[in-house]
Amino acid sequence: MMNRKEQLSTKTIWRPLGMGALWVAIPAILTALNVGGQQALWEVVHWTVATWGMVALGVWGWRQAEGVTRQVRGVLTLGLISYALGQLLWDVQWLVGEVQFPAFSDVFYLSVSLFFMAALVISAHGRLSLADELALYLDTSMIFTAQASMIAIFYVPRAASLDGAQTALLVAYPVIFLAAAGAGLVGALKAHARFMLASPYPLLGGLAFSGLCWVIWNSMFLDGPILPGTWVGYGFSLAHLILGAGVAVWDLTPTEHLRSLIWARRMLRLLPVLAIPLAVVALMWGQTDHVLSQWLNLGGVGVIMLALLRQSLLFWERDSFFVREHAALRRAEQALTERQQAERARQALLDIMRGGITTTDLADFLSLVHRTINRVIYAENFFISLYDKTTGLFEEVYCVD
Repeated sequence: MMNRKEQLSTKTIWRPLGMGALWVAIPAILTALNVGGQQALWEVVHWTVATWGMVALGVWGWRQAEGVTRQVRGVLTLGLISYALGQLLWDVQWLVGEVQFPAFSDVFYLSVSLFFMAALVISAHGRLSLADELALYLDTSMIFTAQASMIAIFYVPRAASLDGAQTALLVAYPVIFLAAAGAGLVGALKAHARFMLASPYPLLGGLAFSGLCWVIWNSMFLDGPILPGTWVGYGFSLAHLILGAGVAVWDLTPTEHLRSLIWARRMLRLLPVLAIPLAVVALMWGQTDHVLSQWLNLGGVGVIMLALLRQSLLFWERDSFFVREHAALRRAEQALTERQQAERARQALLDIMRGGITTTDLADFLSLVHRTINRVIYAENFFISLYDKTTGLFEEVYCVD
């Protein structure tokens, strides 16, 4: 559960988010109006303001959190800082007129994926079972491979003028955000995260939106020079603010709604099935004469292998669940049986004590003892003998054979 400090942070996120949006809106409006004929400059400004506003939101949310939530928000914020440093380097390159592709700024941009993966591991380890954690990593690999193959199919036919490194970067930018969104969604479903503001889902929405912006931006880049003031340029700034707010409210408190748990399990079971058609498309495209056809073939085969491994793990997990449930049922039955036996024994002692008080005839009392014990254990053949200390002999006083 969230502590009071974290609950207050989710209620007050709108104030810093609104301030960040206001600061971004000013250069964005100047971009749209092309003030001073410097539309490209104003666009760079609102990108830069948005990236550091994203960092400020992440730091703000990190300071509000405690425990594992604080660790995860901290790692995610480091990823945002890496991305913002990449933006600063790109600004410098743009100002001096040395915009290259690839460039040193790409290292900081793409390093954000390392922090996303670290946050995924921290949030999953110790919270999920070993089988669920292993399945999460398989799902992440499968999502990454499938998305890389699909985006490569979308870009490669139009990237004839680019070398291998440039084409790889075109694919990498949308993939790191979309794959992080997919992996985070799987992790959230496995952890049964609740559907509300303080959850992983705002961050996942920001990642998916950022990935979509990169898909469109890179596609526009392949079609020719990109003019400043496009809607995708504004989309990047909006995505950055959503990412910062998503980090600030990240929380993995599980839901208590049974319907949500059932829905999450169904979604996870469908994941390997949905990956297979993507692999088939990659394999069909890989039959062409394109230079990357072999990589597409490997990607398609990789997705199929990962899907098979994931499905095998799902069957093993299901069998293990049935074994655990059967063992738990046996233990419950045994505990119930022992409890019933203890209750019968206690009642038998009470009946014997009550009979010793109310019965005056010894034969009647011994018959009562026989009948009472026979209700607890099998005692059809029953006898009672008394020991005489003076003679050292036993005297049989009751016998039923």
